[in-house]
Amino acid sequence: MKVVIVSSDIADTSLYEKSKLFLSNKLAGIDCEYVDNDADAIFFASGGSEQTAIEVAAADKPVVLLATNQNNSYAAATEVLSYLISKKYSAKLFNLSSIKQTADLLNLKHSLDDVNVIANSKYIHETVANHNLINGKVAVIGNVSKWLVNSEVTVADLYSYFAIELLNIQWNELPNFFHLAPDYELYDNFPQCDISLLMETSKVYRLLKNVVANYNLQGITVECFPMAMCDKVTACLPLSLLNASGCPAACEGDITALVGMMYIKALTGIVPWQANLVEIDDNTALWAHCTAPLNLVNNINVVTHFETNIGTAIQADIENSYCTIFRFDKSLKHFFLCEAEVLASPKFDFACRTQLQIKLPDDAANILRTNPLGNHHLILPGKYADMILSVK
Repeated sequence: MKVVIVSSDIADTSLYEKSKLFLSNKLAGIDCEYVDNDADAIFFASGGSEQTAIEVAAADKPVVLLATNQNNSYAAATEVLSYLISKKYSAKLFNLSSIKQTADLLNLKHSLDDVNVIANSKYIHETVANHNLINGKVAVIGNVSKWLVNSEVTVADLYSYFAIELLNIQWNELPNFFHLAPDYELYDNFPQCDISLLMETSKVYRLLKNVVANYNLQGITVECFPMAMCDKVTACLPLSLLNASGCPAACEGDITALVGMMYIKALTGIVPWQANLVEIDDNTALWAHCTAPLNLVNNINVVTHFETNIGTAIQADIENSYCTIFRFDKSLKHFFLCEAEVLASPKFDFACRTQLQIKLPDDAANILRTNPLGNHHLILPGKYADMILSVK
């Protein structure tokens, strides 16, 4: 089997050899040849590898996507799987952290003859255009992150469904946040932290609040990684506070997530949590991200951002017996919706800081495994499916 190993631009240089060693142990019954293209399989060594993966996938050749629950590997593979399905490629995703799925892979014989299509399921719904539900202006600050290969909504679709005007504001068009005064509202919300730890991120909070007010925005999404890598400051806490205050604020420049946040807020009054799909094992799923809205969590701890290990991020518990999971596809024509049982808020060291482990309905788990609409999903503690489906 010809395997391409993909990883992010910021991944440690030793990750490639570590990945080969992992695969040689995990796939001991398969003869693997490591190549740069013409792959039978793509192994996601980390998140941030999505663009590379779609460049090596071939339209005329079925491909197996291999992922683990480490380093946002499964999240990246989920986004790529949704992209390949949208392009009518034959692809199947395997979670190598699951013993059962690894056994399935050994028996696969690499034949993927079926082209996945949107499933006929009670968990996939058609969107009804409604200009009265959500409208106004939103902005991407920076750009859509390059790894969101199946999450960029067009200006035409935004207007067609919800009469939303999309602005693009580059970071260099805004004041340098280092020159702004700290915002004491952020300090007040994290009294357990030393002020010196929060000073720079509180300036980011002031900048984002000013952008929302000055441009009269109903929501924002922020390309946060360039700021994190260049300035060693993260936007996790500011986005969490904006969401808790009722202003939908997505990270990674994700427009699909932002529109979903606005949609859910319009129907429930609550801005949901944007989270990565870390893995699915049978019908148990793990979601995680560093920007959980403060009003949805308890037992809050401020730690570093997961992928970069710099700045500040939120580690907290989501305490509820049930949750509602939602996601638009990038065309806004369909959405995934289900209610699920909450099992735990774990603290695994291999995923983003706030985590939620849930038990999915079997059919919903199968859709997310085989035919997802993308990686980022929106999670709301409690049962809200009937309320969301009531919109006309």
